[in-house]
Amino acid sequence: MTDEITGRNFHHLSRSLVFLAKKWNIEIIRDMFSGKKHFKEFKRSYLSNKVLSNCLKNLESEGIIEKKMSNSTPTSTKYYLTSQGRELNRIIYEITVFSLEGSFTANNALVFLAKKWNIEIIRDMFFGKKHFKEFKEGKPDLSNKVLSDCLKNLGNNDIIEKRTITSTHTTEYYLTELGKSLNRVLYELAAFALKNCDDNEFIDESACIQIKEDFRETLKINY
Repeated sequence: MTDEITGRNFHHLSRSLVFLAKKWNIEIIRDMFSGKKHFKEFKRSYLSNKVLSNCLKNLESEGIIEKKMSNSTPTSTKYYLTSQGRELNRIIYEITVFSLEGSFTANNALVFLAKKWNIEIIRDMFFGKKHFKEFKEGKPDLSNKVLSDCLKNLGNNDIIEKRTITSTHTTEYYLTELGKSLNRVLYELAAFALKNCDDNEFIDESACIQIKEDFRETLKINY
């Protein structure tokens, strides 16, 4: 069942991550969790009205927030998280916890994870892959150079470590303790993607439950 996550469904997990990492999205969503509702409350000195307006429209089109007009005079516009938007709370929480353990801010952690191939390589290591060539399986457009750069980048950020096996003169890659702590982030992203992807109508509820349980076991989730 995990093949359904690692294959067709995994791009939804990546898409959710890329969407959250888009500049200002995570800040606005966090503001709304803290109770902010008005346009001016989301403003920062370095955030223009036009950019903020576009961000709010984007979040609305993705079904994360909804806009409501008040009946007061003069009328005012308020923004609220939708039920789907409120489901992001655990992702945001786990990203924040991870960022505190490493040298990232929450937003930088999202940007780092959303960088192409990073999340796929990390996921592969939870599934047991350790050798260079194994990371290329199922990724025909991943070149040796790009993979090498990704592994180096993940190593420089203490997500993975490289070990040389002297008996076989081979190199293996392992998740560090910080890398292993991404298990909750991956699980919450997968759970969100499974519940909210448009084409999940092709996967029945019992299959979704089984996929989540398989993923929970693989990632050693204990809650």
